[in-house]
Amino acid sequence: MAVVDFSGEIPASMAEGSRPGDWAAMLTLTGKVERVVSVEAIGSGAAFVDLRYDPTLDVVFLTPGAVADYEAFIAASQVPEIVFSLRFHLRNGVVREDTTQYRIALLDKDDSPPSALGFSSGGSVAAGAIGATIGTLAVSDPDSTGPFTFHFAPEDEWRFEVVGNTLKLRDGVSLGLDDMPSRPLLIEVSDGHNSAGFTLDLTVTDPGGTTYPAPVMVPGELRGPVALATAERAVVLAEAHAFEALRPQEGDALQLVLHDGTEVLLPAIERVEFTDGVLELDPQGAAAQAAALHLAMHGTQADGATLGQMVAALQQGSTIADLAAAALDPTLAAAGDEAFVAGLYRQAMGREADPAELALQLGRLASGTSRAQLAVDIALDPEALAHLADINPYGFWVALPPGRETPDMSGGHDLAPWDSPADVPADFSTDLLLF
Repeated sequence: MAVVDFSGEIPASMAEGSRPGDWAAMLTLTGKVERVVSVEAIGSGAAFVDLRYDPTLDVVFLTPGAVADYEAFIAASQVPEIVFSLRFHLRNGVVREDTTQYRIALLDKDDSPPSALGFSSGGSVAAGAIGATIGTLAVSDPDSTGPFTFHFAPEDEWRFEVVGNTLKLRDGVSLGLDDMPSRPLLIEVSDGHNSAGFTLDLTVTDPGGTTYPAPVMVPGELRGPVALATAERAVVLAEAHAFEALRPQEGDALQLVLHDGTEVLLPAIERVEFTDGVLELDPQGAAAQAAALHLAMHGTQADGATLGQMVAALQQGSTIADLAAAALDPTLAAAGDEAFVAGLYRQAMGREADPAELALQLGRLASGTSRAQLAVDIALDPEALAHLADINPYGFWVALPPGRETPDMSGGHDLAPWDSPADVPADFSTDLLLF
């Protein structure tokens, strides 16, 4: 005769990922229950069941234990079910195992995002082919067979579309020779419940004999909203949010791309003017010097509004040393001389100062050189400017208040008038210009 009998119901199934509180079961013990010290779950599924024995009630409570993953069972070629038995520990030291196996079927649910994206066919397109089909997409998803939806980054959504499961260029749009031989494309795939991002490398081939891209613009030429005013200066009749990319081409040419699809080749210009600001490309220009000073003093890149304020202050008669004195980072300003010098080198040049440099600059401070002047000298050191150019190779955005004239930064501090540097909007960051 059995020492203990028990009765109750255990769920026939549970959803994968079940946690305590999602379900509960109770087994009531009868018989010689005073002999029972403890009860435990055993078997392959024991870890997935949390069991607690209450001797005052003669009841075993069960809830989900470790989180069970349906796909893990399938990957291990196992039946997706939780299988366990009960083991009783008696006061006399005897251990009894019940021969009954409890089985809880594990139900799949869509809790996994798509795991892979590729081409089942195609994957290449010729440069200059307008509205061309690129290839058929194949999505791997452990929980879903679709349908899937596809989304592109803002800079690509006007170029590409997915019709059914076919990736193609939008009508009237093509890729250029500058995209050869491979162009990365970021795509977000959703199964309706979960999504994941993937990068596809599109193969872009040379169609042969093409006249694309157009020749480099010459001064006085107008193409769409872009005009080349001089050999050093381009003008875009749009605000900066129309900008998509600026990419180097053969020689010193630059490809300017706008979100509306405009693509032009420019010579080695020094600045691009938009209606709300200027992208200064001169690595020695006023914006570059202001950006270098900000990096040295704060350890971060200046946004367009900050550069606008600094350039405007120079236009109003301030010197760059005045800017350094007014805007030095408080933490750096409170540091001792050695920490101050070391911080400037670290932030301006991306390296530690060597002993000779420390000694030189500490000697200058001791002899009366101001901290502001020292910050300027280190920030505008050729090595510091080269370091900044490596970080920000395609220009410095200087935001302009709406309705104001674009400043002429080609002549040092000889700038067009701005009413107030506090009016400069912060709506464009230089980190968007790195390609």
